[in-house]
Amino acid sequence: HTPMFLCGIQDDAKIHFWDNVYGFKMPSIKEKVQRQLSTEPVLDCYEAERCQITDACMFRNVDCQRGSVADLEFVADFKIVAHKAGQCDALLTWFDTIFSEKCDRKVVFTTGPQAPLEQQTHWKQTALYLAEPLVLSKGDAISGKVHCHRRKDNSRHLDILLEYALTKCGASTAGDSKFQNFALC
Repeated sequence: HTPMFLCGIQDDAKIHFWDNVYGFKMPSIKEKVQRQLSTEPVLDCYEAERCQITDACMFRNVDCQRGSVADLEFVADFKIVAHKAGQCDALLTWFDTIFSEKCDRKVVFTTGPQAPLEQQTHWKQTALYLAEPLVLSKGDAISGKVHCHRRKDNSRHLDILLEYALTKCGASTAGDSKFQNFALC
């Protein structure tokens, strides 16, 4: 089976780098980079130790042994909680593949950010950069849904709708829901 995961990241390498470039603040470049990154999914390798600011949540589990292509179209709930304060710039997704049936021993293959960069696979992770990053305090929660559907014009491509809302620590209700579309081609 193949569980799919999601967590929140603060991207100091691509975004917050522009806060101090050899002593200079470059907010207009930072804003342009943030806007550009939020237009489509970014496939890259990330290190959880350096950028992960929330826990991880399994939002989907695909049964590769018995499943069908139709199982790749879904709507899945998620909820992640900040384990430290920071700015959530993106939601990072990855998958593990677990071979346990018809095997002598269980084998787990991960594409996650937990490993150091030099040990990560060519599969990388997929970052969904938020058009409006979320400022988090420890204990704040981001919850929502991932809508994933094959594109009508090319079934190998995916349309992803990210629906999410922030609930501040101690609050009983979430803030306004935000929606963001991504095309994974």
